[in-house]
Amino acid sequence: MGEAIIEALAQEQLVPALVQDSSETGFGGSFGTRIGANVAWFSGSRANNLVIFVNQLKGARPWDDPANTGRMAYDANGYPTRVPDGYVASQLLVRSKDVANIPPHTGTFRLFGQGSGVFSLVLSSNKGAERQIRTALLPTEEIGGKTYWYVDVDFEIGEDALTQLRMRSFSVMPGDHIRDLALVHHTHLTAFRNGHIFAPEFVADLQAYDSLRFMDWMRANKIEEDGDGWSKAGSDWTSPNPEQRFVSPSYYTFNNHAGGPKNEGRFEVTVPISHIVALANRTGTDPWITLPVDTTDARAAELGRYVATHLDPSLTVFWEYGNELFNTSRGFEGYRYAMKMAGETFGPLPEAEGPLAVVEWAAYRGPQLYQILGQAFEAQGRKARFVAPGWAFSGSLRRNGSLNDKGYLVRYFRAAASRAKNDGTPLPLEVVTDYSVAMYFGGTLADTRPDAPVVYHIRDSVQGAEAQALALADWLTFGADPQTTVELTPAQIEAPRRNVVWSEDLDIAATPLIWADIQAGLDPIKDLDKVLRLSGTQLQYKGVSAPDWVTVAQFDSVPPLTLQEMIDRVQLMGYGGRLFGQVFTGLRSGLALSSEWRLDAHADYAAALGLGFLAYEGGSHVSYPVEGSFQMYDAFNTGPASASVLANWLSLMSAHGVEQYMHFMSHDRTNGNDWWGVQAHIGQDVSQAPEAQVLAAARAAYDPDVKRGMTGPLRRATRVATNRLGDLSSLPSISWAPSGSWQVTPQGVAVEAEGGIKQLRLSKLLPVDGGASYQLSLDIGLNGTDSTGLRVVVRARGGDIVEVLRWQGAVAEGRLTLDLAPLAADHRSLAIVVQRVGQDRAGTLSIGQARLNKLARQDKQDEG
Repeated sequence: MGEAIIEALAQEQLVPALVQDSSETGFGGSFGTRIGANVAWFSGSRANNLVIFVNQLKGARPWDDPANTGRMAYDANGYPTRVPDGYVASQLLVRSKDVANIPPHTGTFRLFGQGSGVFSLVLSSNKGAERQIRTALLPTEEIGGKTYWYVDVDFEIGEDALTQLRMRSFSVMPGDHIRDLALVHHTHLTAFRNGHIFAPEFVADLQAYDSLRFMDWMRANKIEEDGDGWSKAGSDWTSPNPEQRFVSPSYYTFNNHAGGPKNEGRFEVTVPISHIVALANRTGTDPWITLPVDTTDARAAELGRYVATHLDPSLTVFWEYGNELFNTSRGFEGYRYAMKMAGETFGPLPEAEGPLAVVEWAAYRGPQLYQILGQAFEAQGRKARFVAPGWAFSGSLRRNGSLNDKGYLVRYFRAAASRAKNDGTPLPLEVVTDYSVAMYFGGTLADTRPDAPVVYHIRDSVQGAEAQALALADWLTFGADPQTTVELTPAQIEAPRRNVVWSEDLDIAATPLIWADIQAGLDPIKDLDKVLRLSGTQLQYKGVSAPDWVTVAQFDSVPPLTLQEMIDRVQLMGYGGRLFGQVFTGLRSGLALSSEWRLDAHADYAAALGLGFLAYEGGSHVSYPVEGSFQMYDAFNTGPASASVLANWLSLMSAHGVEQYMHFMSHDRTNGNDWWGVQAHIGQDVSQAPEAQVLAAARAAYDPDVKRGMTGPLRRATRVATNRLGDLSSLPSISWAPSGSWQVTPQGVAVEAEGGIKQLRLSKLLPVDGGASYQLSLDIGLNGTDSTGLRVVVRARGGDIVEVLRWQGAVAEGRLTLDLAPLAADHRSLAIVVQRVGQDRAGTLSIGQARLNKLARQDKQDEG
């Protein structure tokens, strides 16, 4: 699979999963998703291999007093104005072996500066004597009307895991301290002299995208906590100085939070908005700006005015309040801040609800800032887009198309706490333009996550890291295409699948069929051949649900593979699990289930609300490897395997109406055991970066005229309506499930021709509004008889299961209309059962044009 995609890219052919002809993929025709990326940022704790700026000191670690005297003093731009004890120091470069001999990461650098003092430059790989340098003795150069002294230094990667270039300042001249430093690679000297901000290789890389998200550049996950709030006892999670982060472009480093907690000059720094706008204009990309959660009204107004005034008129900005406020993981400080502020604003929130409680703050504070930003753009005659930040795993729609009242964005749009406060804050749907969730795959393969046994199986049964990576890709993509996937359930014991067309792309999902065997102790990975066998064209089962071998599927021809080969090639799978009452086959974070959780549960709701559907992040989450699997994970993420999964995932996103996808992230930051970056370093040849090739191919395939409409559980609804609170009202279409003597035509007509008493049931439950009244109508067709006996039973579900209709009688050809009893407030779905009854069941009965109509509510008139 992966090799075919990379071969197609190498030959400049269409990527198989992104071809325009939907018949070749089954994923939905033309590609309609714009391609963006989260812009990479520096690592504050490990190697800093990223080169963003011509002046590479913008990624340095802040000046520190190693003696921790508490007497450090800084100027307004983060430079030390005195040396308390011996020397003060900064790590200018921190590089790993990944970028050895790759300029501008290594090679000859020139350090420019102003001011007077004595310093040294120490290369960690150089164990020789340290040479002190006096600024007064250095040559000078005039650049941009300023005079700088300079010194050259050679920096190459040594044998240690990390190689560092440190600057130690031993003394500074009072009133003329060392300042305005710039470390420039020799290949960037001309750019520096011409006043360029960004490394040209970095700019060229980012021109491969349509949009750039600046979440890390804004430090949106962080608040201005006094020290490290996650380890400091008694932290109150407030933001005592939210303006401190907004430094000038002249500030020494934008990686100012790096280093140890004892560093007196360490605090979060947001990249100046002028730099963000400059990069967007330089690359011709739409900026996506993620606001820190402690942004003030005045700061929002200033940001809005600057962007509205200086952003290229051909570009559109996306604004987002906070990043993943629902995320309780360490480092996501917005969650604790939101809990604190919501409690102060609305009263105590139940900590037990956690992520679902903070949404009330997001629905309150976000629209306030969006309104301020919107006014700034209106003043310039421009428009901006405002993002409703969602949580993928808290779906808005249930499988039957009904609204999930506890869904994160459902609660966001209802904004119950904000409405109760009633202080003039706009409702979310009065300001937001877009609906957004993350689009990752593979997250359950990390560490001790649920699907770790699959990794161990691949590691132990497949030889070689590259082959293991491709096997992992097969597991992740299993069942992703519904047109080539056949699911086997216990129903196939009595009604086997007939004429299953064999192909190399066929996936056979057997977990529901063997679920009872798994519960009884069967290992579905190692022992699948104990309950399934292949006999000619017949796939047979014997186990807990059938004591003797019984055919559950019959192929149209004898498969060219043995049963074990089908298992080894990941075409037949019994591994899976159970979630929310549904047994599924495959990985929890494979494409099939991710499509349901991340796409079906959100896309139609976004469409019903008239909002753009965006992915704020996404890509491979195959990271933090299980024991002994690092080489497999590395081969997967850096080779064709991950690229092949990504290509199929992008196609699925496009088929579900994702308007814009923001990959996480543009470049590798060398941050331990993760592989987030599309390119390993700036300027990397994309022929060596398979994911970059796939994203480029997707961007080339983009068709702006593609419009999807409803693609998930609401796609068959006859009417969908929403209100200003995001409440959803729909009239679902009724689809029947074939069983026994009942057959269902491609037009959805159910036909019974054998005179049997088998029940006709829905293929899925019908979503309804609790407290409403409905009417069911059916077209009755008869052939070979004038009438027949019929029973119709309808049960409501949600709280208690209640029978809201039981009708039985003789029917003739024509329209049958039946009124249901009023539903209780907690009812959310209906189950319908139709059955032929009576002694005379001759002839053929057909049920067509089934409709469920919501009756108008009869409101009581006021008396008097």
